Amino acid sequence: MRLLSRRRFIAWLLASGASVWVNAACASLTRKPTSVSPTPTLSEPATAASVPGLAGATIVEPPPVRLNAPPEPGRITPNDKFYVLKYSPELPSVDLSLWGLQVAGLIERTLTLTWNDVMAHPQVEAMRTLECISNLPGGGLIGNAVWQGISLRDLLNEAGVQPSARFVTFEAQDEYYTTVPLERAMDEQALLVHRMNGEPLPPEHGFPLRVLLVGVYGQKQPKWISRIVLTDQNEKGYWEKQGWSNVAAIKVTSRIEAPEEDASLQVGQRVLIAGMAFSGPSGIQRVEVSADRGQSWQAATLVPAPAPSEKTAWTGWYLWWTPSQAGRYLIQSRATDGDGVQQGEEQQRGILAGVFPDGTSAIHQVQVSVIG
Repeated sequence: MRLLSRRRFIAWLLASGASVWVNAACASLTRKPTSVSPTPTLSEPATAASVPGLAGATIVEPPPVRLNAPPEPGRITPNDKFYVLKYSPELPSVDLSLWGLQVAGLIERTLTLTWNDVMAHPQVEAMRTLECISNLPGGGLIGNAVWQGISLRDLLNEAGVQPSARFVTFEAQDEYYTTVPLERAMDEQALLVHRMNGEPLPPEHGFPLRVLLVGVYGQKQPKWISRIVLTDQNEKGYWEKQGWSNVAAIKVTSRIEAPEEDASLQVGQRVLIAGMAFSGPSGIQRVEVSADRGQSWQAATLVPAPAPSEKTAWTGWYLWWTPSQAGRYLIQSRATDGDGVQQGEEQQRGILAGVFPDGTSAIHQVQVSVIG
């Protein structure tokens, strides 16, 4: 796992227009004072200590993706390449012999599960893509994995949901918390997972147990889960109190992975344009590509994940392009979800790059040079 040095991290921070405060919205983090500003600014000279909440930060640099062939169905992100951000090298320390998960609140019976209790429940395996709400157009704060765990709905039914319950609050061992509507937690695809890509859940991804929901960004899927409370109040979580969306519904998006930015191509060369697309639970129905600054669009071939994960995991896409003239080209991709919602928000500049407070569906674009 390659880590950014302080100098390289600050350079990345300034070049991308994002801040660690923004990116941290996709991770379960220790509660911070409510005086933290949702729109921090950077001034020269920038240092790690000068960025709110950055002292002691460690961020994993997403690896570059280079494709020389169409993407495979349901491409998996290895655990050590899956995006993660943490404010401190210290992770919650868990002793499984002492660990427990409590289900409380507006239920018929309070449950306290040991690790053995969790493992005794029927196990479910599912391929899911996770994305951070602060992921920039074409960004690397997204990944796809095969997860194993237990049904959250079955656990709540076991506890007996009272008619007055309307919301579910998740509390984590690092004191992070967030709330979702009861119907989202009762979705048949809602899980509490303990394995990732065939391995025990890595500590940085929430060992021993994390929430996995469909249709929302990572801030609504806490790691290191320790308590689930059913309530009639829509309590805002930590990031929501800082101004981030309390809905955090995933927006349709796509990214171009090949060719790379500033690639040098030849007239008459057969070029692969390829990438991945992702949306909410309706899935991806179409991806289109433009090589003439949006004047015309051509449908790409879709490579969905294998059933039954074709709507919960990202969709690969590709087409072949043969430039006939030399020049500078702007390649763009846009996706349309299963409900007919088309990607296309205007990409904004500035430190938040348009992702605050709801995420973005701005069109990703890369520029290439074609030489005669």
